[in-house]
Amino acid sequence: ERTAHTPASDGGNTQAPRQQLELSAELLLVRAASDALDRADAITALRQLQKYTSRYPHGALRVEAAALRAVALCTTRNSGADAARNSFLAAHATSALAERVKRACASLP
Repeated sequence: ERTAHTPASDGGNTQAPRQQLELSAELLLVRAASDALDRADAITALRQLQKYTSRYPHGALRVEAAALRAVALCTTRNSGADAARNSFLAAHATSALAERVKRACASLP
């Protein structure tokens, strides 16, 4: 039986499971936003992305979240859409998500 002073079989490293749980939680929010966009529900997508940004400002999926935010803002023709598009494309021009952002924001001036 392990006691509080006995190391776990993995050397007591709980960092990896914690990181996996955090990544799973991040993924749930990003996936919820993406699913909302697939249903043409940009408002719900933006709410999920706001939760993501608040909880995980340096999260592993922040590039994906930024792309989805730009897409959602462009979809709603929000006044921040142009800035979100330009910011994402300037920072991530070679991202696989750049084309999705460009398509979603194509009708912006």
